[in-house]
Amino acid sequence: MFLLKFGTKHRKALENRFLEAGFYNKELAKFYFPLKLLAVVALVTFTMLTELEWDNKILIMLFGLVGIIVVPDMILDFKRKSLISTTSQSFRIFSI
Repeated sequence: MFLLKFGTKHRKALENRFLEAGFYNKELAKFYFPLKLLAVVALVTFTMLTELEWDNKILIMLFGLVGIIVVPDMILDFKRKSLISTTSQSFRIFSI
């Protein structure tokens, strides 16, 4: 329950991050955190059901968690910076 409350508590900030990245549909922010949580549960379940050695399971979970938690945030940040750069360049063209 803590994780779901955490997601709803920070939803407004997440909506702002989506807007800054150029995603103008605020409904996406509502599903962002629950989808991440669902992906983590699916990763852990899948990894535990495989017949790999524990060392391999831990490595898969570690890299999977980094991918699930960090990569989407990196994509949002990259899109935000790209949008800022594009907007800045178009303003420079008009100011010449």
